[in-house]
Amino acid sequence: MGANATFINNYAFSDSGNAFGGVIYSDADISFSDGATFINNYAKTSGGAIELGGKLDLFALTKDVLFSGNMTGGVFTRHDDGSFSVKNGVANAISMSDYLAISEQVAPVPTLTFAAEEGREIRFNDPITSRNEHSDRPLTLTLNRCTDEEGKVHDTNGTIVFSGELYQGDEAHLAASRYNNFVADTTLYGGTLLLSGNAVFGRNIEDVVNDQGSSLTVRQGTLEITGGSTANAAAFSLSGRDAVLRPGDSAFINANTADFTDVR
Repeated sequence: MGANATFINNYAFSDSGNAFGGVIYSDADISFSDGATFINNYAKTSGGAIELGGKLDLFALTKDVLFSGNMTGGVFTRHDDGSFSVKNGVANAISMSDYLAISEQVAPVPTLTFAAEEGREIRFNDPITSRNEHSDRPLTLTLNRCTDEEGKVHDTNGTIVFSGELYQGDEAHLAASRYNNFVADTTLYGGTLLLSGNAVFGRNIEDVVNDQGSSLTVRQGTLEITGGSTANAAAFSLSGRDAVLRPGDSAFINANTADFTDVR
């Protein structure tokens, strides 16, 4: 899609069944070439903004990317003026599902690629989630690495933020709104991955089942964890000499195995 695509106040709702993807419901390949905004979208079941079974590229080259106020569940009300409201919903930017099977063919494994150039930001005020994962088809999340039209690979130095600051509190829907409940192999290739505002990045280790593997690898760049936030992965690694871990006053990493050989 073209630069700076904007989606505000869209919804997917059904009185009698499930409804997925407030803006996009797809098992195809989708790319946002430079900047995008998803604000206050809603899906009854999952995928407040996007329900994905294929590949998604989000690039912030000269414009930022923002997901904020996208919701699922709760009590949905349509108003006479065409607007809607949601009470006690759970924030959700993107829901990834293996075997989404919208088309007749088996869907590809969901793959997310987020890349921000220096000075630009990709911000998730709402979490990403996954379901129906299979151990032989690992989901992948690639941060600050992209491939151009000529097939050349580029690493970028922007900032990718997962924040829970909009959803503080102990109520179940607020805690779920800070929880990036996904299982994937995540790799940071440059710039900064910032976890803030009590965000939880990755499925809790004790909730991972069926030999689902997950990893969080910092090849280059900085993993910054602040404000009581948590990173979860079965395997955690800082694998390059330019990889940096920057914990704040309250930061947590939960992993079955951890390699801090190159921590600086």
